[in-house]
Amino acid sequence: MSLIRVESLAWHYEGAAEPALRGVSFEVERGEFVAVMGRTGAGKSTLCRCLNALIPRHSRGTMEGRVLVAGLDTARSDFYEIAGRVGMVFQDPETQFIMMTVEDEIALGLENRGVEPQAIRAAVERALAAVGLPQSYLGKPPTELSGGQKQRVAIAAMLALEPEILVLDEPTSDLDPAGKAEVFAILERLKAERAATVILVSHDSEQVARYADRVLVLDQGRVALAGPTAEVLGRVRELAALGIAAPQVAQLGFLLGWPRPAGDPRAALQRLHGARLAPPAAPLARPESEPAVKVQGLEHAYPDGTLALRGVDLELRRGEYVAIVGSNGSGKTTLAKHLNGLLRPTRGSVWVAGVEAARVRPSELARRVGYCFQNPDHQLFCQTVEEELAFGPRHLGLSEAEVRARVERVLETVGLAPWRNEHPFFLGKGQRQRLAVGAALTIEPEIIIVDEPTTGQDHAMCEEIMALLDRLNQAGHTVVIITHDMELVAEHCRRVLVMADGRIIADGSPAQVFADAEVTARARIEPPQVARLSLALDPAQPPALSVPELARRLGAPIDEAALQGIRLHTAGA
Repeated sequence: MSLIRVESLAWHYEGAAEPALRGVSFEVERGEFVAVMGRTGAGKSTLCRCLNALIPRHSRGTMEGRVLVAGLDTARSDFYEIAGRVGMVFQDPETQFIMMTVEDEIALGLENRGVEPQAIRAAVERALAAVGLPQSYLGKPPTELSGGQKQRVAIAAMLALEPEILVLDEPTSDLDPAGKAEVFAILERLKAERAATVILVSHDSEQVARYADRVLVLDQGRVALAGPTAEVLGRVRELAALGIAAPQVAQLGFLLGWPRPAGDPRAALQRLHGARLAPPAAPLARPESEPAVKVQGLEHAYPDGTLALRGVDLELRRGEYVAIVGSNGSGKTTLAKHLNGLLRPTRGSVWVAGVEAARVRPSELARRVGYCFQNPDHQLFCQTVEEELAFGPRHLGLSEAEVRARVERVLETVGLAPWRNEHPFFLGKGQRQRLAVGAALTIEPEIIIVDEPTTGQDHAMCEEIMALLDRLNQAGHTVVIITHDMELVAEHCRRVLVMADGRIIADGSPAQVFADAEVTARARIEPPQVARLSLALDPAQPPALSVPELARRLGAPIDEAALQGIRLHTAGA
């Protein structure tokens, strides 16, 4: 008997216009690693909640069909027994934190099971070590950790319970590449040692290609594609029509006319053995405008003594498009928060548009610097989406007609027009993230800083958000993004600041940074697949930064019809 059996499952949330799931059927065997993919709103998170009985036990709606876990009907069996078998990490880890310290958070489930205190302590320490956090974090409040650290704690809390089924909804979206690798190493070990079964929701097809045995693609609540990972991810055109970007090497194979596009970079490299790589086009020059930001000798120490910035010197010119990259805890967000006055220097100075940031109120800097937080919930507070977008420009004293015009433009740009009257916290995480970006954009500041603009978004919406930032940059705005997504950096940014241990260790174009193996290793960043592949083919040449660029440099005739095959389709298109 299959460990998980889903039979004609449908779920319609109370008050929703359309069902979230429609006739979903599939089976999962013990020890399998199954990835669930699909654009935002496809039903992925709803499906996860059905697997651990949160639906229908703790959600209002109508359910048809059934879900069997180890032969138990999740809608009728004891909830405690289902919860003991199925562990879950939510897309937003903060939604599952209820205790005051990391130790208590990880221990809670074990305490509820009546485990002996000594065994609890040992299990907590093992779980924390497994996710790469030091024991000194046991006494810290989970709410004060970074986004990546919160995800690790949520995963540790699940691992401590040792469930036989692990359901993870975008569990590594806030982690750097090294952190992601650590989490997946844990899952692989549990799969090998305990035959653990893993259900992973992810937008990252390269991550899926590396770890999953099978892939299930949802679209509008239905199963659109299902099968072995290599087979599904090789269907580049079909995935694009469903809003999913296939791995870059599979897209490359599609453009080169390979009958079976490879999702494995090593297989792609073997196929391209001996291929000649043409030189790239000349890179765009940096703007020669006046400085928008000037940072000198910046240091910042937090109240607990953590020295987050160590002598940072930096100059950003008007109209630049800059990425700040580096591992979790490298100082990226701390640096950015000095640019809009949310943090004050311990030592050194920050000048923004000719004004020293420490000498003016943050409200004055808000006219010059728009900031979008990594966690959108930290900046959403109005009663409707429309009010949230109108708040900033209205408090800048703009006319009501201009406020309305800006709100309408941004509603369409971030795809939230149908939800204009919805409460922000009734939206999904991806939608809340788009709303936070939109709230920063309605102010139309000179400088726009976006911390992880695409975390938790499907690829089509990532492209829409980045296209918006592209247009703002072309209109003369200075754009700064903080991200772990190197594909985004490669295709949009013209300058990259690499941080490690509170310092800027490299400053150059994406091609220059990706070609420097010492820098990428020290900063724990992973260049895009096409950059790594082109460097493997010819280390003396600057790396390719996009799939079409590499295909052209390999001599492939690329026309619009071919590009249409890898271009993502938005919902309803």
